[in-house]
Amino acid sequence: STSVQAPLALWQREAFERLQNNSNIAQGLYYGAMVVIAVYNLLIFLVLWERSYLFYVLFVLSLPLFMASISGHAYHYLWPQSVVWNDHAIPFFLGLAFASSALFARRFLQVKEWSAWLHKGLTLVATFAGGCVVMSFVVPYYVSIQLLVPLGLFACVFEMAVGLMAWYNKVPNARYYVVAWMSF
Repeated sequence: STSVQAPLALWQREAFERLQNNSNIAQGLYYGAMVVIAVYNLLIFLVLWERSYLFYVLFVLSLPLFMASISGHAYHYLWPQSVVWNDHAIPFFLGLAFASSALFARRFLQVKEWSAWLHKGLTLVATFAGGCVVMSFVVPYYVSIQLLVPLGLFACVFEMAVGLMAWYNKVPNARYYVVAWMSF
């Protein structure tokens, strides 16, 4: 029930193997870096008990798991025997990424202290994305994706706008958030 990516190209065997090896190394470095970032921030969370670190860990883990699900790496390496879970993994991790990023922005930028409307907006994004996470198990893939794609577009723009407004309101660390979100 999910999408299938099947690009067709003719390759010389050596060139294809070289490309695949380089691609696998690059993706392995990316996934490894994300795990290191997640573990580091999880340790900070365990020391400080600051929830923004926990939300960040969820975001940092859910995004590469979403990307690995799309590329097929997750099915190949993490759950090769679970076709059913693989059908749900893409919308599950995408919704989790949107929910955790909204919760992280809300907490890290201390939005509640300077804007009740934006705080409610981020809460609404997180709630809707969390609903999509739950729905990913009960509705068909195409329904979940049709809900998550516009949500993702809105969430990315909205969270950047919240970051810029936080920077304008002189919230500590807002400029780091904006620079990191822009580079993302």
